[in-house]
Formats: sequence, structure tokens, C-alpha cells
Amino acid sequence: GDAMINVSGDYTGNYIKAKAGYALDENNKASLAVNVDSHAPNYNFLLYQSDYVNYNWRNKYENVQTQNFNFSLASKIVANLEADFTQINNYTYFGLRKNDQINNSQLQTDADTLVTPFQYGGSVSYLKLKLKRKFSIGKFSLDNTIAYQNVLSGENVFKVPELVTRNALYYEDFWFKKALFLQTGVIAKYFTSYEANAYDPVLSEFYVQDNYELKGFPTLDYFFNAKIRQTRIFFKLE
Repeated sequence: GDAMINVSGDYTGNYIKAKAGYALDENNKASLAVNVDSHAPNYNFLLYQSDYVNYNWRNKYENVQTQNFNFSLASKIVANLEADFTQINNYTYFGLRKNDQINNSQLQTDADTLVTPFQYGGSVSYLKLKLKRKFSIGKFSLDNTIAYQNVLSGENVFKVPELVTRNALYYEDFWFKKALFLQTGVIAKYFTSYEANAYDPVLSEFYVQDNYELKGFPTLDYFFNAKIRQTRIFFKLE
């Protein structure tokens, strides 16, 4: 367990973390973790000054309060399973001002005058399930991860793809009497369509938008890693 509380200063805050685990047998382990957190939003939400007239504000927001519950089951025979449930109160985010009527063409040129901070009045509830499994045959390995995400409430301000997958097929071995460690292979990733957050270059922050849906698509990367004594070599082609 771990706990912290601010005892002085302009901002209040605290957190409590606790985790317990149990070995079911030599091949299976289970754990349960709880994290309760209260902290002020980052400074960009509270105070911002800029030569752009619409990028000047001073806000006093309530603390962001987060409760997270995590359950994990690690099985050497079957797979590793993680389940996360998160609830966020007073969620802060950047978005477009609701009283501005814009279309896609205007958004491309006027976004820097419309983005502003908000604090969500409701509660954001978020469920995530992740399954991981690695298969190895000789010097070849196939590492698979699949994650399912579901925003139960607050989906208009907290947007994530429903399904995310990652699969890595690679070869690794020691060469030249173990003087060289080599690892090379490909990584394939995929996510389903969702309204991804847009980027604001003035704030260097992402903001919530509902004008464009990012279509799900796969990506394929090739990587090459090597270590010669204390020298590391990295190469990646996306």
C-alpha cells in the first residue's frame, strides 16, 4: 500500500494505492489493485496567457477525482488477463466552444480560435479488458495483445477505439559466441474507428471533437534491434 496527502500549498491533493496478490499454483497468479486519486487539473486548464486573444483564461476548477480498480490473472498455460474499471469525476478536457457553429472546412483553418478548457459535470466511467499471450517455438516468438474498451458514461468527452490489437512476430538469438544479441521481426497493429482527439498546436494539447471519425486501419512495422557488448543499435521502418 501507498498513500500521500498535500499538507500545505495552494492546491489540495491525495492518493491511496493498494495491491494484493495470491499465487493460485505455480502456473497461475491473481492480483487486485485499487487506486483512489484526487488532484488539481494541469496548469494549462487553470491559467493560460497568449498573444492569441481567445487563448487567455483563468479558471478555478474542482479537483479531478479518479477511482480505478484492476484485476489481473497471469497464467503461464492459458494467457494473461487484465480487467480495469475507472470512474472519473470532474474530468477536465479541451474542446470546441459549443456556441460556435462550424463545419469541417472552417475547422481546418479556425480551430486555433475555438479550443477552450472544460470541466465535465457528469461522471466518466470506463471499462478495459486486455488479453495477452506469447507463443515461442525455438528462436521465433509470436506476442499477441488484444484490448476491448467501453466508455459506459461520458462518451461525448472521453473517446477511445472499442478494439485495439497488437501482434509481434520476431526472431531473437545470440550470434558470434554470444558477442551479438539480435532481435528482428514485424509488428502489426489495428484499431476500430472512433472520433480521435484533434491536436491544437498553440496549446500543444489534444482536444475533443465530433466533426471527423478516424477510420480503423492496420499498421505494419519492421524492426531490427542489436546489442554488441555495450553498444545498442535500433532500426524501425513504419
